[in-house]
Amino acid sequence: MRNAYKKALKMQELVLDHLRPVIDHDIATVKQDVRIPGAGQVDFLLKDKRGKQYFVEVKAERITGLDVGRLASFSAFLGKKEPSAKLFLLCRKVDPVHKDALNKLGIEIIELRGKELVEALQKESVEATKILELSPMEQDSYFLLLRKGIWVVTPEKLSEQLDISNVYSKNILANLARKGVLARFGKGKYVVISPDVVYQRKGYTADPIMILDQLMGNEPYYVAYQSASYMHGIAHQLPFITNVAVTKQRRPLKIGNSIIKFVTIKKEIMFGFQEQKYLDSYVKVSDVEKTMLDCIDRHDLCGGIDEVTRSISEALPKINVKKLLSYLKRFRNKALAQRLGFILEKLGSAGFKIEPRLIESIESLKSRHLYPLDFKQPKRGKKVRKWNIIENVDCLGWRHA
Repeated sequence: MRNAYKKALKMQELVLDHLRPVIDHDIATVKQDVRIPGAGQVDFLLKDKRGKQYFVEVKAERITGLDVGRLASFSAFLGKKEPSAKLFLLCRKVDPVHKDALNKLGIEIIELRGKELVEALQKESVEATKILELSPMEQDSYFLLLRKGIWVVTPEKLSEQLDISNVYSKNILANLARKGVLARFGKGKYVVISPDVVYQRKGYTADPIMILDQLMGNEPYYVAYQSASYMHGIAHQLPFITNVAVTKQRRPLKIGNSIIKFVTIKKEIMFGFQEQKYLDSYVKVSDVEKTMLDCIDRHDLCGGIDEVTRSISEALPKINVKKLLSYLKRFRNKALAQRLGFILEKLGSAGFKIEPRLIESIESLKSRHLYPLDFKQPKRGKKVRKWNIIENVDCLGWRHA
């Protein structure tokens, strides 16, 4: 008990060393592993002598999309309940895509310096596996999977890695799932949970994007719609469902607290994606031009036309006009062309730089048919004859919010 108390004090002192340069007043109280009703658990809660509160999350591992999602929920909770409080994230490394999202949420990121705090956190994580009473073989299996970056595992894969029988590997995986270090989904498939999450017990499994390539194997796919917008840094809403474009119908997949939704598309439009590094793995993601077109085509999956227009305004400096037009022609979708032309012209009228030749080229692809700008809303509104669009929503509403 005394050793545990000393460890807790040491951990608190290490955290305070990182925070002192950015906190204005002396800290009066420090609490660790605090449960906040309605918001979950936070690693540290600090209060200065003036009563201002500082909520601190500490991560020894790299930040994933699920960490960002949890922090976004916690930030929203604080905005309502404790608007004067500050939320800090102490971590080793944040990928640019996540850093941009966290900055927009007003979460201050402090990079862990030195090895002492990182080693203390990692030691706690390893000790947590002992508390879970893993057998030597279960520990060997678990840490082998972590070491090799295997996030989706089957009995066959573990059998191959350890040179043991399928029956034995099946028992090991079942025991690891029962003890909470793997999460089972589907028949005979498991997701590996990081030691950090196992120790913290916050109910999150591996980031769905990180495991996606291993999950899909040779099946054609790409991260799409608002999930792709987020990865390109052009989304203003954090997607809590990972949308994946596929050519064969698949049921949604729930892994822990995360959901992967598979959106079936025609084989003819399974193009315009690239491999992109995400944390320590690679994943197929639609490029910026294809993301723009996909989001207009299925704006119901992206927060509506208003949110899609906002994302397009962020994407404009990044797009290749020639590629965008080439993709648009391959879609062979008149409604898509008309919606795109209308949105770009609206953005142009709002002061965004749009190339005139792009508008002219898109206009040549329109039809005589009249389409609503938002197909989920009633077909009532101003008829814009240039684009044969019913303006049934204000796609620039985000500028007035």
